[in-house]
Amino acid sequence: MFGAALRAGFGTSPRRKLRTGLAVPGFVGHTTGGGFGSPAIITPPAGSVGDLILIHLSRQSTQDPPFVQSAGETIAEFSQGVQGTAGWLAGWRLRTGADTTYSFTVPPGNASAFWNCYALSGVDPTNPINTWSQQGDATNPINLPALSVDITNVMLLHFVFMAEASGEHVITPPGGSETVDHNAGHSGVTHAAAREPFAAGGGTGQRIWTLSHNENNHGFLIAAAPIEVAPDKLELETTSDNLLFEDSSGVLLLE
Repeated sequence: MFGAALRAGFGTSPRRKLRTGLAVPGFVGHTTGGGFGSPAIITPPAGSVGDLILIHLSRQSTQDPPFVQSAGETIAEFSQGVQGTAGWLAGWRLRTGADTTYSFTVPPGNASAFWNCYALSGVDPTNPINTWSQQGDATNPINLPALSVDITNVMLLHFVFMAEASGEHVITPPGGSETVDHNAGHSGVTHAAAREPFAAGGGTGQRIWTLSHNENNHGFLIAAAPIEVAPDKLELETTSDNLLFEDSSGVLLLE
């Protein structure tokens, strides 16, 4: 009656399988910029309504909060804060069509600030962020904590930066399957951004970015969720004392 396979077993415990993503979210574009004064983040062009916009701002500052969204902005923030002299903000929103820039202020006054921005297509319109992690301290390297994603075909985004005591320094990427879209030093900040398809789902392992020397730093690892493939079957599983009904993604339907 359910149009697909049944699975039965005895003396077993419920198992939750990975959900299936239709495809890794598509790369629409990346922009970067910054300088002195309040930053205006320019989103990648040629996007569509519903694209996932991810932003990361960084500055050398002890001011907390390091950034303030301008009136009318509606960026959902992962977090913002200060680690020593390193100030950051990371956030996201879905493109509505009219939003081509997002503006922030940098208290106090005319400090320098820098940013990276991604646009991704084909994300889950209800829950576009599957999970994320962050790490910050004054040691080398930056170990972005591992994620546990519960759906296949996510896109991982890396955002990292270090506040510079003087000069411009170097951040070296993990050297895996990531594509580095920006990695450069500016006045007071060296920052980098990368994207990485992760089709397998499950545990990602940590991502390690190496610094040229110890400085106050911070980074994010973010999993953008794809559109989910609808389950096409119902599975039956029994345990020693009850009967379980699951769909093909392992979601418990009836116990």
